[in-house]
Amino acid sequence: MSPTTPDRPPVFKHWRTWYWLVLGVLAIQILVYSWLTRLFL
Repeated sequence: MSPTTPDRPPVFKHWRTWYWLVLGVLAIQILVYSWLTRLFL
């Protein structure tokens, strides 16, 4: 038996969707961390 994943449609068909999703998450993290450091400094 070969270790292959079952055939299923991808969640996001285009790589650009993943790209913008990751960029958005990173931007939100940067904003939250900068807000938290201003809060506690």
